[in-house]
Amino acid sequence: MKITLQIDDKVIAQLKREAARQGRSTSELAEKALRTLLRSQKEADAPGPLPVFRGGGALVDVANRDALRRVLNEHEPTDNAHRILPPASPATGGLMPGIDLDDLAALQEMEDLDRVRRLK
Repeated sequence: MKITLQIDDKVIAQLKREAARQGRSTSELAEKALRTLLRSQKEADAPGPLPVFRGGGALVDVANRDALRRVLNEHEPTDNAHRILPPASPATGGLMPGIDLDDLAALQEMEDLDRVRRLK
């Protein structure tokens, strides 16, 4: 495909000299330079490798239900007295503003934070 480009005179002069030195046409050399540039940009845009974390190995075989249950129940309260309840409004007795019972992740995080406080 033919194309017209506006390129600085000094750059064209360098391109012509390099093409003559290599015994190639200016078109071949310009195409090679563009391919190299575009390939390097594509590689730079590609995400890098994922990090590897060394956790020291598993503490329990998750395929063994009994072992998994024992580990999970080690720090679990045996009665419901220590269960965290969502904050209640003293005025209405209902949930405090901002508590969404449909947001299980937020409720689990609230329970996890309470468990960490009790373990300290």
